[in-house]
Amino acid sequence: MNNEPWRFTYYDGSLGYQAIIYYDFTNKKLQYRDTSQNLIDIATGVKLHYGSQLYHIVKFVLGLVNKKYNRVIFDNVAYDLSDIALRTWTSGLFPRYLINIFTATLTDTNVSSYVGSVIITQNEP
Repeated sequence: MNNEPWRFTYYDGSLGYQAIIYYDFTNKKLQYRDTSQNLIDIATGVKLHYGSQLYHIVKFVLGLVNKKYNRVIFDNVAYDLSDIALRTWTSGLFPRYLINIFTATLTDTNVSSYVGSVIITQNEP
């Protein structure tokens, strides 16, 4: 199975910033994509249970002023990423936020994902 990402992208009118977290189903690893597009392990031995009617919490805490991750919370476990830079590139797109969630299945069938809520806050410690 491929790694499946949760991706947060912010455009400010001149630059794009991106935080990407992956879950590696085969190796049970939580990873982030660095500024060079490499997958870097955050934690190993992370079990992501799957099946119908399961819910997972994924929270990005980012410093858009300093262009860095602060932390990622995955199913109520916080992972410190405070020294990690966000991927940044030149972009003339108008200011906006994009959130992408990709869904995968362990069988050859279609699946659906439901998003309970998306919350964007400022100045979170």
